[in-house]
Amino acid sequence: MSPDFHSKNDLRAEFSGGELSSDGGVLLLAQADKKLELMEQFSRCINDPRDPLRITHQQIELLKQRVYQIACGCEDAYYCDHLRIDRAMKVALNRLPETDPDSSSQPTMTRLENRVTKKEISKIRAMFVDNYSRSFKKAPVRIILDVDG
Repeated sequence: MSPDFHSKNDLRAEFSGGELSSDGGVLLLAQADKKLELMEQFSRCINDPRDPLRITHQQIELLKQRVYQIACGCEDAYYCDHLRIDRAMKVALNRLPETDPDSSSQPTMTRLENRVTKKEISKIRAMFVDNYSRSFKKAPVRIILDVDG
């Protein structure tokens, strides 16, 4: 039998899709964030004590990457190592997918998460409450929070 011979029962699979993304929804999320400027407000709540001459990733980029990953269902920081090269994630972070540097790694993200203080978390909470309150033309008489376990 020659190597080019295939019986009708042979199955042949090939992948030639190139580099793909795991979640195109991140681009819609980035667009909404750009309009609402939530991540900029979020970043202003957290002090950045790092030496500007020694950092690779700006705090706003780290926060966007982390929040976008969580929104895409990748809640653990270890996903950073896989998604840092994801084309859609890079575009969502204002990076060119093929030529710009990758986004942050898991250790970088973990350092960010570990340096946020309780006081800064309180500022973030207040920022979200303020944004929610400003979303109404007229203050509601009552707000019901239905929190499930």
